Amino acid sequence: MPQSISLVGLMGTKNGTKGAAVGHITFWDEDRIRYQGIIGWASINLDFYTFDEIKLLTPLSLNIEGPALFQNLKLRYQDSNFFYGFKQIYRQVDISLAENPIEDFLLENGIIKEHLSLDVNTSGIGPLLEYDSRDNPLNPERGFNYKAEYLYFDEAIGSKVDYTSLKLTALNYWRYTDKFNFALRMQYDSVNNRGEKRLPVYIPPSISLRGVSATRYQGLNVFVTEAEASYKVTHKIKLNAFTGMGWAADNFSDLSKADTVNTVGAGFRYLIDEHYGISIGLDVAHGPEQNAIYIQAGSTW
Repeated sequence: MPQSISLVGLMGTKNGTKGAAVGHITFWDEDRIRYQGIIGWASINLDFYTFDEIKLLTPLSLNIEGPALFQNLKLRYQDSNFFYGFKQIYRQVDISLAENPIEDFLLENGIIKEHLSLDVNTSGIGPLLEYDSRDNPLNPERGFNYKAEYLYFDEAIGSKVDYTSLKLTALNYWRYTDKFNFALRMQYDSVNNRGEKRLPVYIPPSISLRGVSATRYQGLNVFVTEAEASYKVTHKIKLNAFTGMGWAADNFSDLSKADTVNTVGAGFRYLIDEHYGISIGLDVAHGPEQNAIYIQAGSTW
């Protein structure tokens, strides 16, 4: 039976991004009920290359600041690996320009000024369905995790922007030998604006792959796939290599025509806790514009 885990985290980067969060994961009634909850605050500086569905030649640096709450409750269907439940997201966000040498010029743009004047509350709730047969959610080596989430954001539940979001995720893990494992991830994200207000710039999903900057490739529809092979050198040390592809477009029908974003990389993991199966390590990834180093803890996805 899984154990309950409490989390406390702090973060900071050289570009001024900072934040803190606390969370809890618990299992009740012999793992028939699962709950996950995280509450935190962050001030994040990001470069946006898409603004109000317009592609920018030069990125716009914005600061996204405020508290957020994420939680979900899932119930197991009979004695199967199927779960059903609900998910809730609440974010209170203040959008402003990060340090920018042409701030006065940018504020003369009506669309940009309208976005920067936003102090947005987004509140959404909706159903989720999940199939989970992984041997260990913190460090899976075999099994499958398929998840569908549909969130409804509306003024009636405290949201200043009306929209819906859909996320479909498929995580696949195969253990071919005691030393060799292979994993495959596929994910589709979509948002639909139901109101007359413009969607805040941070709402549209983006290609999420190691080697690609957050918000670098945004669209109302995003699909990514990533494969990873790993080999155990010793009981505690594991080497891995991975590659990924992603596509972003404003319409679902345009995903097949969108430019392909490719990534590749390698890394290692070290098992620090055999009881929970928790590993830590580093990944080095190469993307279209840059190389990046990632500190990893627990499962990659």
